[in-house]
Amino acid sequence: MATGSAKSTDRRTWRRPTAFRNRYTKWAVYGAVLALVVWSLASLQITPERFLSGLGYGYELIESMLHPRPETNTRSDCLTA
Repeated sequence: MATGSAKSTDRRTWRRPTAFRNRYTKWAVYGAVLALVVWSLASLQITPERFLSGLGYGYELIESMLHPRPETNTRSDCLTA
């Protein structure tokens, strides 16, 4: 018989430690971070036209990374010349 075994009525469970003192502090920090993000986005002053033109430039950037255009002056050409 093992001595010092835990009883079945022992309801202690492990909880992950938190960086916040209590739940009100946690929600206050979350609210402050959300307010900062909203304020930052609002201060960018992005117009719909600017946003749409940026989408076009972003598309061109992604397309050039996925399907690079063949160039006339490649590294192998430089080595053989």
